[in-house]
Amino acid sequence: EPLPASFVNFLGSLKVEKRLSQLELTNFDPSESRALLKGELGAIEPAVMEQMVEWSEGSPFFLSSYIEEWKENENLEPLPDIIQAYLSQELGDMSSEEEALLHYLSCFHKPISLSILAELTATELPVLTELIEPLSERAIVSIVEEGEALMVQFCKQLVAMYFYHLLSPARRRLFHQQIAQKLEESLEDSTDLLLYKEIAYQYKQSQNLLRSISFELTYLEEILQLEHELFPIYSKVDEGFLSDGTNSHLDIFGELSRIRQELDNLFSRHQRDREYKHLQLRYLYLEGRYFIRSGEYQKGIHDIQKVISYARELKQSDFLLEGYRQIIYYCIQTENISEMAYYTDLALEEREKFKDNVEIDGVELKKKYNDELKMTTTLVNIKTEKGAKVMGKPKGHYITIETKYAKEDDKYNQKKISDELLKNIGHLINANIGKDKRPEAILIVGLGNAQATPDAIGPRTASLVQIRKNIYCISPGVLAQTG
Repeated sequence: EPLPASFVNFLGSLKVEKRLSQLELTNFDPSESRALLKGELGAIEPAVMEQMVEWSEGSPFFLSSYIEEWKENENLEPLPDIIQAYLSQELGDMSSEEEALLHYLSCFHKPISLSILAELTATELPVLTELIEPLSERAIVSIVEEGEALMVQFCKQLVAMYFYHLLSPARRRLFHQQIAQKLEESLEDSTDLLLYKEIAYQYKQSQNLLRSISFELTYLEEILQLEHELFPIYSKVDEGFLSDGTNSHLDIFGELSRIRQELDNLFSRHQRDREYKHLQLRYLYLEGRYFIRSGEYQKGIHDIQKVISYARELKQSDFLLEGYRQIIYYCIQTENISEMAYYTDLALEEREKFKDNVEIDGVELKKKYNDELKMTTTLVNIKTEKGAKVMGKPKGHYITIETKYAKEDDKYNQKKISDELLKNIGHLINANIGKDKRPEAILIVGLGNAQATPDAIGPRTASLVQIRKNIYCISPGVLAQTG
């Protein structure tokens, strides 16, 4: 409440007569907060001290409250009775609309857009803006711009905790479930990878634990963006760490270990659930690919063999084929021809189970058959990110040509097969730069191992390329040769 005018005038006169000094108290910075806590409490655990520093945000009142609470009970809670009473008095009476708004907002642990908050509270955006502005003036919430969106969040962490504390357990679960579903609906319009983490958090708080793990895995899949590379290695400087746009050194192994622990905790309750088994399959594939990607081949292949076993049980052909693909790549690298042939046959058998005209959203798939050459040509055009996720490959055009004559010493048929290959390479160029246009330059990369027959086609072809102006060619070898 504002001070009465007479009292303000009285204070003013005391200042003029230099009989009153004004002392403005500001919050402590983190180092000052730590010094105060150490002086009052002595050698307490660093984790306890840091928690007090974080929750208090340097407020002298909050710090002194935590000090008293610790001296009396050696117990640390974010909202002891004295802080709850203080916040209740400071925040004062609120309308039911303001309380509903702040209860929803307290369920987030990152800024949330005004539009999503409006949908959750069933409030028109102009009405919501009118509700928020007074709360912003009172420094209860703050509004920030992120690109074109207006985001809202609590100014103080403890105030958010206070409003969350006022919710009953049943309402908390209900709110978190509603928020998770609403955020899931907004995924198509967002490029923020951390939105997957927020959805996972919301489902976890609503006790929908399997759905939460599913989004944790999606978050890692999006970060890693695993494609069908062979066996690359990372720089040792950043081994095991990647960026999600906010966390520059995200501990991938730590994230995987945490998800494995969560899956293990749910095993006794969900071991027979198909959804749980599918999450195990996704986890093993992700972990296996990451082990391979970071150079721990034996661990990775062990996981991929489990993927093959689980995929057979669940009749998940996409994971089964990807598992076979990884084993085949490994066999090529280690020149294990017999095992490579075995897994290749299994993969071909599995692929034949697919219908010729499979319909996948965002993917065009066509098959052509040449009876003379006993040749099947499969044309795949992945047009959307959704299609890329389903297919496990980046957007683009893919062509697969299969014929038994490719490995027979028949010059006539090999010439025809070469002509068909040439025609399809022409289709790829036209698809990327436009029909009847000439590329400004061509780079030919001969991938593979010239010393291993099944992997030699790339480098052997590269050795036959006639280098001319604006035609470039490299044959980089493989990990086993070059490190």
